[in-house]
Order: sequence, then C-alpha cells, then structure tokens
Amino acid sequence: MHKSDLEKLFQDNPFKSLADAIYEVLLNEIIEFQLLPESKINETHLAEYLNVSRTPLRKALDLLEQEGHVKKIYNKGTFVSALDVDDYFDIIDFRYMIEPMAAGYAAQRITEKQLRQLLFYTQEVERAYSAKDNRALLEAEDNFHRYIILCSKNKYLINAYDAVDAKLKKYRMYVIADKKLHNYLVGVHRLIYNAVSFKDREVAEAAARRHITLLKAPLETDIELNAKKMIRAKLDIIRHLK
Repeated sequence: MHKSDLEKLFQDNPFKSLADAIYEVLLNEIIEFQLLPESKINETHLAEYLNVSRTPLRKALDLLEQEGHVKKIYNKGTFVSALDVDDYFDIIDFRYMIEPMAAGYAAQRITEKQLRQLLFYTQEVERAYSAKDNRALLEAEDNFHRYIILCSKNKYLINAYDAVDAKLKKYRMYVIADKKLHNYLVGVHRLIYNAVSFKDREVAEAAARRHITLLKAPLETDIELNAKKMIRAKLDIIRHLK
C-alpha cells in the first residue's frame, strides 16, 4: 500500500471525503490481493502510515464490512474476508446469465463510435495477456466486460452488473491468476468483438457464453478441494505473477 495512492485520489477528485478515499485504497488492495484473505488489518499502524485519524479509517472499514470485503470479530479485530469458493462460482453463474444477454443487445444497439471504443478495449486485453502484466490485465478485462454491459443500453442489466461490481473485480483476480486459462481467454474477447461488430445477436450471445464457460470448466476439479486449499493454490500463483 502506498500513501501516494491516497494522494492521487484527492488530486483526481478534491471533493472526495477522506473516508471514501481510504475505502477506495483499501478496496483496491483487497481486489489485488495486497491484503490477503483472512489477514488482520492493523488499524493503528494503517492510520499512522496513511497519516489519517482513526475516525475516517473506521468509516471506510464499516463500508467494506457492509459490502462483505472485511469482517470484524469482537475482541480480535478486523480481518479481510475469506474467499468463498461457492460465492466465486455463484458469481460465474451470474455472469453466465447476464453477459451473453448484454452482448446480444450490444450487437443490435452499438453505435459505430462505441464499436471503435470496444475494439480499443479488445486490443488492450490482448496486449495485457501478451505482456503478462497482471495489473493491466485486471483493468483491461474490467473495461472490456463493463463496456459490453453499457453498450447493451439495458438499464436493468447495467444496474444488476453494478450491484456486484466490487465482487466481480475481486474474483476476476482469481481468473487472471490461473495461467492455464490465458491461452483460451486471449482469443475469446476477439470473438465477442467480431460478433458484435457483425451485428449478429445469436453469435454474440454464444461467444459470451463460451467465455464464461471457459472460466468455469477448468476449475471444476477445484470444487473437490476445501476453500482453504483452493485459496492457497490461487494465492501461490498470484504471488509468482507479481
């Protein structure tokens, strides 16, 4: 964690409250596994390091707790929430329902200007996979899939996606950490883009379904492991990526 992250947030938005800024910094640390699952958050040390008082820090932690990212245990402290294997697969199932539908709508409703932007995001995904840049890959994947949702121009799909945005980002790190998936995923984004550019709703939906299926199928054997073993295996991969 860097104090510069907090300073940059205020430079980008000087009207942001201190608690909101701390929340964003901590959330990013959790998403990127800088703060590991089940690790304890030392509030005193963190407040001193960031040069903030305990009050805005606690407000930020309260919000993270409400969203399920941290857990407060009486007389023990605040801990980063454990990664829940069942929750991970529930998110994958959610994406399987939402994203193919959004891709289909996008194929029918996307403008030429939006299509050029989607091509840019597609190329960014490909570049990030090629460079094996973990941080860039997380951002590129997020930008690509969020833009497909926005181009659906269906407010209910957009709202549903926004409601689980933080968890989508958190669990996307799981996918990026699994290098076995990279060769499969790098090409499927181009398939989705091509289908949308051809204005073919059925093919766009099928391409999006293929993408989500690829995320789940290679991981089926992991279900046989308990949560702790799966988390440790994924975190070992993540550490080697950094």
